Amino acid sequence: MARKHTYLYAIAGVAALLGAAGPPPADPAAAAPARQAAAARSLLDLYAEAQSGNPAIKAAEAGVSAADHGMDDAFFGFMPRASLVVSPQREFQNVISTDNPVYQVGKKYFGNFGYTFQVLQPVIDPGALARAQGADAEYRGQSQQLIATKQKTTYELIEAYLLALASLDSERLAIAEEETYAGHRDEISRRLVHGLASRTDLADIQARIDRARSSRILSRADVTKAMAVLRRIAGRPVTALLPLADRIPVGAPVPPDPDAWVESANQTNPELKAMVAQTDVADAEFKRLLAETLPRMDIILSDARLNAGGSLYGGAAKTDEQIAELRITVPLFNADGRGYPALAANERRNQIRYQTEDRTREIEQRVRAAFADAQRDSESAALLQSAAANHALVRDDLSRKFTAGVAAISDMIDAERDYVRAEREALATNYNYLIAMMQLKRLTGTIGEGDVRYISGLLDTKHAYVAITKASGAR
Repeated sequence: MARKHTYLYAIAGVAALLGAAGPPPADPAAAAPARQAAAARSLLDLYAEAQSGNPAIKAAEAGVSAADHGMDDAFFGFMPRASLVVSPQREFQNVISTDNPVYQVGKKYFGNFGYTFQVLQPVIDPGALARAQGADAEYRGQSQQLIATKQKTTYELIEAYLLALASLDSERLAIAEEETYAGHRDEISRRLVHGLASRTDLADIQARIDRARSSRILSRADVTKAMAVLRRIAGRPVTALLPLADRIPVGAPVPPDPDAWVESANQTNPELKAMVAQTDVADAEFKRLLAETLPRMDIILSDARLNAGGSLYGGAAKTDEQIAELRITVPLFNADGRGYPALAANERRNQIRYQTEDRTREIEQRVRAAFADAQRDSESAALLQSAAANHALVRDDLSRKFTAGVAAISDMIDAERDYVRAEREALATNYNYLIAMMQLKRLTGTIGEGDVRYISGLLDTKHAYVAITKASGAR
């Protein structure tokens, strides 16, 4: 009977262990699609995550908050300044000798206690006005820097997304090209046995395979780099993307004059506005330091009380003083021991002005380059699409003729190469056009959520997300 219970306990223990362990773990391969779906984010999702959690934007927001506090601090420069000094003392006196018979020779300890309450009201303080002007300029500069950071993040997000898709398309074409050439190599190898092809033909097709394989490797590296940018901006890994639609509108930039875009950038680019504000900050700092060499006027009201515990010269005493003072301070030479920093501040002001001018010229150059790229791509997009379609017809026709034995294999291989090249150029033109237009909008300070929605509307929402694997292959 005891042994029977022992068996029952053993069976119950095993059952308990199995129940605690739970069901067996799911197959990792079966869980992969769920993980990909969880990591798949639309472009709008990535934009929202970047705008809310990107550390560069958070840092810029902190800069605006700090500048706001700085404006409050500058305002206090015009207000009264109150201070209280409390002075408890323990004093020791030793009268060694004296000619006054009233005083006693000897040592004594006694305590003193006093305080001074003082209120200072600036009347004429040129430095306070300069500090207020500098604080206002700093706030304007930090506010524009926040706008510039948000726009930079938006542009980098769109650019990285498009570059990742472009690299995926390039990889897809390279894989298809490599597979096609591999089939041709097998055919050439069979013909070589019967003397219908030469070793030169075999070497040529192998060289094409190697180049296609190299192109695939380069495209995969570009995909990896673009995905790293997306991860940095969004703050999380992105493993799937929606592809671009086969046909997108590719129109010329409006307005069609690059000078109009340059003028818009000069007026509305937030980075330039931030640099102009920093010039104002440097100008205010120069004025503040220059004001330190000018006279200033203050009204000082003070109330002082002293409770002396005793003295060998006359005993304890209590005094109370109220003083009203009009103080005029005239710096004469090296008043604060720092020399004349206004001279260096003036040069720093000139330095920022020259940097702003240089940055303005650089932005103008980039605007003109982006305009030229967008205009070029808008004019060539339709031509390249037509060329790709015609090359596809030529390739298909030569493939049929080769099968019928009336076309050389070299002609068919060349047709395949020309088609892939035209298709790659047509796809690259679409991506380059969109990136150039977004660059124009960023440089003119107008890029924003509406542009993210526009690019998102050009994606093929009917297509499944393309998973970013070690070798994505065809879409």
